[in-house]
Amino acid sequence: MRLNWKRLKSLIPNRVRVKARYYYEVLWSDEFWFDSKTNKKTYGITRTYSEKESPDQIILNQNQGGKETVLTYWHEFLHAVSEHYDVKLTETQVRKLEKALPYFIEFVLTITGKKK
Repeated sequence: MRLNWKRLKSLIPNRVRVKARYYYEVLWSDEFWFDSKTNKKTYGITRTYSEKESPDQIILNQNQGGKETVLTYWHEFLHAVSEHYDVKLTETQVRKLEKALPYFIEFVLTITGKKK
């Protein structure tokens, strides 16, 4: 199955629900961040505030291609879900789950009858 990553990128919403009545804002930035452990560029970040000073956020770098952006969005979404369901996924576990995204999409398309 071939995915249209550019189209999927255009469908990323401005907020995403991670559990009942709880949303993260999805924001876009030109900035890159650096992972303090690996000292490598990162293209997204999840901000979860303990104090409700601001809505929790997923921030994505807008200067990526479609596939990279969608995978980054999924990666950050997994961090948010892990936080709110107290799963405590490690970065390695999130990266492994990130690779499964095309298969999750295929699964959803199949069960909704939209797979071509």
